[in-house]
Amino acid sequence: MNRRTERQVIKRPDDLLAQARREAEFFDKVYDEVDALHRAENYIIPEHLVREVTHPGARPISYREYACSLLGDLRGKKLLDYGAGDGWNSVCFAKAGAKVWAMDISKKSIELVKKKAVANGVAEAIIAEVRDCYDTGFPSDMFDVIYGNGILHHLAVAKAGRELNRILRPEGVAVFNEPMRESRVLDVIKAVVMRLAHRKPQETTENEAPLTKKGIAPMGLYFKTFKSRQFEVVSAANALIRSKALRRLLLWADDLLIRCVPEFEPLGRAVVIELRRPVKGL
Repeated sequence: MNRRTERQVIKRPDDLLAQARREAEFFDKVYDEVDALHRAENYIIPEHLVREVTHPGARPISYREYACSLLGDLRGKKLLDYGAGDGWNSVCFAKAGAKVWAMDISKKSIELVKKKAVANGVAEAIIAEVRDCYDTGFPSDMFDVIYGNGILHHLAVAKAGRELNRILRPEGVAVFNEPMRESRVLDVIKAVVMRLAHRKPQETTENEAPLTKKGIAPMGLYFKTFKSRQFEVVSAANALIRSKALRRLLLWADDLLIRCVPEFEPLGRAVVIELRRPVKGL
């Protein structure tokens, strides 16, 4: 991609500002409802979720465990939770010893992060603020680690990549979990199954769309190390399954299937993106 094309890709049209406002309004409503639900649980993060972050397995089989295994030892690290959502990741990272900056476009999200930080005894380790993903306002080369869970598919990836490049230290790592759709086959199957199970699809915002290989390719402009690994082929059915044991079995089945027949990986409905060695001076 030449520099002229790159500038066209990352140019921020006026409608991105309008989209950002609509996203903020949408997620303010979402996290207001989530707050009411988590208030009943005293905002406490379940221990099994904390363990996924602080002690990922030697052979992680879920995308979340795999993503956390890429972060390394978080003790003493400056970590940005890029799109902090309901705050449970921020709390887990703080429990793992990181100094956490939690940012989100939704003020209700940030309020929820602060409540969970206090309830889980890590308020001093978390700074939670409303910030813009494209122009965070953080100093250059500030973070050792950047983590995002389901955030890039809401954004203009090239423009987000430039900002991530700026604020990540040269020796740092950025890791993202995202929905991925290289094949529409499983979308059709899921739609049929959900209809048979009388389940409704989750709500999405107007500019939210699963990522593709082509869609995440602009990250290669900004990072010398740019890797991705897909998950959730048969385990995509986990959203419809209540049994924890069966869910775990399907995760193991996915792991074995993809290792034995790599051609199945592009069917995965989730992707973990690993970014290292930011290209400075662009």
